[in-house]
Amino acid sequence: MALQVLVTGDIHVGLTSTRLPATFPVEFARAVNGWQAVVDSAIAHRCDLLILTGDIVDQDNKFWEAIGPLASGIHRLVEHDIRTVAVSGNHDHDVLPRLADQFAGSGAFRLLGRDGQWERYSVDVAGQAVLHIDGWSFPNQYVDFDPVEAYPATDGDGIPVVGIVHGDLDAPGSRYAPLSLARLRQQRVDGWVLGHIHKPQLIIVRAVPRLTTSVGLW
Repeated sequence: MALQVLVTGDIHVGLTSTRLPATFPVEFARAVNGWQAVVDSAIAHRCDLLILTGDIVDQDNKFWEAIGPLASGIHRLVEHDIRTVAVSGNHDHDVLPRLADQFAGSGAFRLLGRDGQWERYSVDVAGQAVLHIDGWSFPNQYVDFDPVEAYPATDGDGIPVVGIVHGDLDAPGSRYAPLSLARLRQQRVDGWVLGHIHKPQLIIVRAVPRLTTSVGLW
């Protein structure tokens, strides 16, 4: 059974970029327009699920500027039967929980790993589980340990597993959840999606046929 998933993060809604070339349209500078483009893309590609890897909001004092557009986008996604699953990063550690509370019980927006505790969300299609998503969220602005050290060992059930976490990859001493690539590789996870790095990067650890043939991650 196929599942179409869109993954993004570090949109930093509330931020306006000052580094774009002068030839770019002014609307490109506002991060909130990036969020709207993500929603448009998920709808246009008929995705089943949107995964957010943290720092969707730039910082907590931007809450009132960001919450309206974020909530509006999630409502639009729900209208097209697209669910949203997220973890919070260092910038939005206390913003995304408030957003999740607005959608509590609706199934529209699910924040995983509150209070720095790993949590699993299973995606069902026609009553059948097709994907497990394990997520961990920043409990505070600064985290000086690798959260994957506490990743729970689970028994395999044949369903693909994707892990979501926000943090610095192979940056010992970082105050932003220093992640170890070696430790990520040791977990029983078919693929990891990370936030915080601010650049696209694909690391192939090993071939995972069951994930790539059943779940489209892009």
